[in-house]
Amino acid sequence: MMDLLLRRTLWRRNSLFVHEDPDVKFTKLPFYECVSELMQPKPLVAEWFCESQTNYFKFVLSSEHSKILDENRKLNTCTDCEYTIQIQVRFCMLGIYLEQNDCFPKNLCVHVNGKIVTLPCGLQSGDVRTQRPGCPLDITSLCHLSRSHPVSNQIKVSWEDSQNFCVTVLLVKKFKINAMLGRLKQSGFRDANNTKTTIKHKLPSDADCEIISTCLRTSLICPLSMKRMEIPIRTESCTHLQCFDAQTFLRMNIEKSVWRCPICDKPAPLNQIVIDGLLVEILKETVDINEIQFNENGSWSPVESSENVVHYNSAKRKSGIEDLGFSHFSSESPPKKSKVDVIDLTLTSDEESNDQEWIPFQPVYSIDHFFH
Repeated sequence: MMDLLLRRTLWRRNSLFVHEDPDVKFTKLPFYECVSELMQPKPLVAEWFCESQTNYFKFVLSSEHSKILDENRKLNTCTDCEYTIQIQVRFCMLGIYLEQNDCFPKNLCVHVNGKIVTLPCGLQSGDVRTQRPGCPLDITSLCHLSRSHPVSNQIKVSWEDSQNFCVTVLLVKKFKINAMLGRLKQSGFRDANNTKTTIKHKLPSDADCEIISTCLRTSLICPLSMKRMEIPIRTESCTHLQCFDAQTFLRMNIEKSVWRCPICDKPAPLNQIVIDGLLVEILKETVDINEIQFNENGSWSPVESSENVVHYNSAKRKSGIEDLGFSHFSSESPPKKSKVDVIDLTLTSDEESNDQEWIPFQPVYSIDHFFH
């Protein structure tokens, strides 16, 4: 009885914030551009007397939308196809004033036209929710399309959660990596002189450091791919000079949306990423050089010696990636490893060096030997 009263109280409290058409704003997704809103954000209304909640929604695809979807699909196999224009379902917490990130209700289960939707991380809807970041669900292949007339599609949402959520359906355009790199080159290019100014300000501030004296070293190797960078980037708020490769960073966030700097672990949204113009010039001028050093006047020079090992911060970040961090280096060479004596068992006694003490071979007898 007390349990029912508690659930009813929670339902009444939560229902005060539930509106028929809530004014909810979803965060903009870097890889997608909204073409049309097929269904405005709708609240997931929970009934106080039920543990498992179920709501039904409908959205209509016009003949024009069906035509766009049909013309912008690419056949990968005989039975599978990829849509560059997609229909997405997005979930978020029911908030009013701030932009809401994608978030799944507990024990979410989604059906589109009677077919189950596969949730990310390899879990099918209906399984117990694990800790996974919310993301849009692509339901394009499950929708009814018709070029001749508008067609209705039904969504069934089941969940178990005492908090308020909302759901929306969008028609979006998916950007390719090359297109995003082109947009980044147009809007996020940082002049080489700005980096030189940063170097001049950074070195005097580190003058009292016990390790560094008059130069800074950084690597031309991307800490994510462990290959030479092609388009070096970092965020505007990053204080380090070390960069990472743009294409690798974008591909990583397509598979797992993290958007954090792999060096300092600060947030790295796409609108704050800039291309380092100075490192772009250096990468063009150097082919076999993987490490450089910056001088006090802002100039740079390659570090060709193989003994100069770049030290990275190998601590695991929250994103789950072992990152390489930028650090200052001393002029001292790294400590040499202690010499280990190796015995070559393939050599005969004559071929061994004279300075080694020869130990005669002593046969090992079994117990039976002493009883004969």
